[in-house]
Amino acid sequence: MHRIHLQSHQMESFLQSYSIPCAPFKDLLKTTNSLFTGSAALALYLQQEGIEPSFIPNNLNLLVQDTHCLFFENGHLNQKSTVMRFSTFLLSNGYNLTTKFESDQASYQTLKQIQQVLSFLHPSGTEVHLIVLIVSDLQDYMNTNFDLSACCTWYDARTDRFETADEITLNKEISILPGQHPYTDTLRTRIEKYVSRGFTLVLPASIHSQDKRLTLGKSGCPLIGIKAYDMMELEEVDAVHYLSASKKHLLIKSGQQYYAFHRTTLYDCMQLRRVIVPCSSGAFEAFETPFNQTIIHHVHRMITYEDFSLFELIFAYNVSFNNGRQKSIFSVNCYTVEGWKTNTVGAIFAPPSHMDMVLPLVVPIVNPLPSPAMALAPIFEHIPVFDEDDLELQELLLSEWRQLGLHHP
Repeated sequence: MHRIHLQSHQMESFLQSYSIPCAPFKDLLKTTNSLFTGSAALALYLQQEGIEPSFIPNNLNLLVQDTHCLFFENGHLNQKSTVMRFSTFLLSNGYNLTTKFESDQASYQTLKQIQQVLSFLHPSGTEVHLIVLIVSDLQDYMNTNFDLSACCTWYDARTDRFETADEITLNKEISILPGQHPYTDTLRTRIEKYVSRGFTLVLPASIHSQDKRLTLGKSGCPLIGIKAYDMMELEEVDAVHYLSASKKHLLIKSGQQYYAFHRTTLYDCMQLRRVIVPCSSGAFEAFETPFNQTIIHHVHRMITYEDFSLFELIFAYNVSFNNGRQKSIFSVNCYTVEGWKTNTVGAIFAPPSHMDMVLPLVVPIVNPLPSPAMALAPIFEHIPVFDEDDLELQELLLSEWRQLGLHHP
């Protein structure tokens, strides 16, 4: 009881700062199909659990189902719609309807089934967003459409408590939710926003659906008896046992050889080995594996997610550089454990078509992640690098690109 009392006091204090009376607001949440969510709900959830949020919410977000007003036969209003009830409540407490966003408004363009977004602004500067949806199951909508785990935090009017969909929120950690494409600038900006609030992105996460590995080691599993070479421990491991030990473990097959890697360690090591490779359209970004095979940058990101457990490298072509070095470029087929058994490819990442030319070798490092893997860097072949913040070297690189008739990537 003490815990709920503490939470109720915190919520009342927060609502007072928004000039919103607590009891009527809670009553609205109880009697309508609505959810109090967003960064304000996240901050109050953390406070409820005894954790300092260390950030101030930008606004108060409300998800509501789009309902219609009901009228008597004589035309008098019988029942207000949910939108009208919340709008009337906010207007009666000093808010003004400042902006009516349509469903393609920039802040919400990645979300679906939004009818409209109403923005209410109080003279004190506080803001409430009323996000009107055409769905009835608001919690399911939140869990299946939001991008980051911490965003799936809400106030449960039945229990008078804040809840979250993923317990890692208690550790101030976030993960990318299934169904989200990890290669967009929007999601990258969103992650940076939560990192600035003291959260840590947990890897691996998932893009679509996690590989459950249900057939691993069972009858007919083609990995039974397979040995893989652990590049970090410099020893052979049993493939089935290695994958069974952790969802963060993966296998890479190149030719007849299997390699065993921890996802995050492999990601960090490849982060140190970024290259620009010429192709018919100009150039593309790629990364080298610890065993000197070059793959396109999409795979570098993909390995941090749990969707696939096995990655098969298939030779595509060689590229020569003017320092005499040569890079072997590979396509990558991605498999779940079940897909490996049935020879069903889950995703294919192929490099662009090759252009026969020689390009200066340049390997920029972009904010490499600090981790124990950094200590392993000296065991890899040394590759010259440059600092992307160095304008003089940037201009030199651009000059070389212009001389080659290529577009800057």
